[in-house]
Amino acid sequence: MPTPTVYRTALRGLERLHEGKVRDIYALDAATMLIVTTDRLSAFDVVLPDPIPDKGRVLNGISNFWFARTQHLVPNHLSGRELSSVIHDADERALLEGRAVIVRRLTALPIEAVVRGYLIGSGWKDYQASGAVCGIVLPPALPLAAQLPQPLFTPATKAKVGAHDENIPFGEVAALIGPELAAAVRDRALALYRFAADYAGRRGIIIADTKFEFGVDADGRLTLIDEVLTPDSSRFWPADSYRVGASPPSFDKQFVRDYLETLHWNKQPPGPRLPPEVIARTSEKYREAFARLTGKTSPRKGAHMSSQQNPADTEAAAAASSRDCSAAEIGAIAHLYRGEIYRSTVWRTRLDSTTNWAVVTTGIALSATFSSANASPLPMVLVGLIVTIFLLLEARRYRYFNIWRARARLLETDFYTPMLRGDPVLLNAHWSKLLARDLCQPRYHVSLARAAGRRLRRTYGWIFLIQALAYYGKLAIHPTPLQTASQLWERAAIGPIPGTVVVAAGVLFHLGWMIFGYVALRRDQHSWRQRQSLIAIG
Repeated sequence: MPTPTVYRTALRGLERLHEGKVRDIYALDAATMLIVTTDRLSAFDVVLPDPIPDKGRVLNGISNFWFARTQHLVPNHLSGRELSSVIHDADERALLEGRAVIVRRLTALPIEAVVRGYLIGSGWKDYQASGAVCGIVLPPALPLAAQLPQPLFTPATKAKVGAHDENIPFGEVAALIGPELAAAVRDRALALYRFAADYAGRRGIIIADTKFEFGVDADGRLTLIDEVLTPDSSRFWPADSYRVGASPPSFDKQFVRDYLETLHWNKQPPGPRLPPEVIARTSEKYREAFARLTGKTSPRKGAHMSSQQNPADTEAAAAASSRDCSAAEIGAIAHLYRGEIYRSTVWRTRLDSTTNWAVVTTGIALSATFSSANASPLPMVLVGLIVTIFLLLEARRYRYFNIWRARARLLETDFYTPMLRGDPVLLNAHWSKLLARDLCQPRYHVSLARAAGRRLRRTYGWIFLIQALAYYGKLAIHPTPLQTASQLWERAAIGPIPGTVVVAAGVLFHLGWMIFGYVALRRDQHSWRQRQSLIAIG
């Protein structure tokens, strides 16, 4: 039997404290309130006249799902009381099933804790204009929808109904609520985002950005309130259709916004009516987000999760996905890390040995070339070819070194870093599965060409530069400065090979390495930008 659509509530015997764009709030007593999530939909800060079936239950179900899973990061406002304890009328309880929660009364902080993981929306416009997002400078030339190097905390003021939120610097947040509380809000918001982004990513959803709201209780304890990580408070993208450089489709009301943009509407109340197909498609998008995140087709009736409960379905999902590392597992991973560091150090030493051979060989060629006035420049030509062989040998060794280095780096960024930040260290998260697969099926993480490009940019480019300067310097000034162009060709000639051919070949040789190094760099940059998660290897 389909659940009733709820546009507005009027509960008997309860005082309505507030009617927002989506939620109705009722007073219960001095310590608690009832929050009802309706099926209302707002677009461009205007509440539209048509409800979206099941939207309220989906939003409430997703919020409760995250509240239950993030209690280890920050407490939330759920009271633990059952709906039946305050709503005695059976018809009203049926109306509220799956869309109402009883929460503790807290002092809400006057900011929204926005976290951005990808370059989109107002952040993209800000970046295009200034090269920064909310004053945080980013690397140049990032494309639309690119993943940011690290998630950004970009707080905003809470706007009144009909107005737009305004981004503010962190210093202003500290001035509003105090530096210690501001730092706690920032750290908890970033921890929540990282935890949720990792979880959602394994279920085919990219959380591009989101906003959290916090309050404090009578003891000043920071508490997560309102809704959390829903399609209304976050930008959800399907991972299978995500492409850098394009704005991906999303699991939210963007479908409605796109329709409204086709109308001649001034974006002022009253809002236009929506066609049935737009309503149905929007409802499907919300349900799909719920199904992907929770593994269930729809919010179950009676889903009034409390802060004291972990329902069986949530426990099962948690057991099937991620869990905290035990002390023994942390110790075992620490031993693994030491082993990867040792192996990468061994191969790093081999890299250095190859580089040393190239440097010594170049030094010998320099000595031979400038040893006397009659010395030939031929050694500087030959050393270029020998150094090329060393570069290819070192690229091969780099591919081995990169296997161990990449594993160690993955452990540093996704095992040790969360531990040092105070975030949970989860086993069976994406990073641990990626590492396990790499241990069971070792593979090269970079091609020979990309490995050669990296070594060329890091070391061999300088060796080739020295070789080129020495060779052309020998031709130009040793033993005496050139007087005519014909002298250059005479000095460059090698036996029957004309000097013009030798010089042209040398120019093409060094120009070719310059082009190769640039192309390899661009391929590396493209690969880094295409990654959909910071959790990657190689």
